[in-house]
Amino acid sequence: MNRPLVPVVALISSALALSCLTDVSLTKNSMCDGEVNGTETTVDDLYDKDGDGYFDGDNPDCVATYDASALDCNDAEADANPGLTEVPCDSLDNDCDEATLDEDDWDEDGVTS
Repeated sequence: MNRPLVPVVALISSALALSCLTDVSLTKNSMCDGEVNGTETTVDDLYDKDGDGYFDGDNPDCVATYDASALDCNDAEADANPGLTEVPCDSLDNDCDEATLDEDDWDEDGVTS
């Protein structure tokens, strides 16, 4: 006994069409772009690893999206961002300004002790 192929083909076509409606790979990947994308909970939260409110200054997308004052010079260290004051002798660039010395320059020659 031969069965018609039309119902089988229709069933397969319907299954494929429904699977496309729930395809998670169609979700936009996370990007540092000023929007909530992909797996982000808040705007670009994946690009603020230390949670200090400043975005990864080493990420080209963040650099293209944000002003320098919103970029972190060390996104692994919450005690380093452009909003902080330099703390002497802690071996961190707390204020993200290389011109601010971490230690005192007693003889003012540009070299710390």
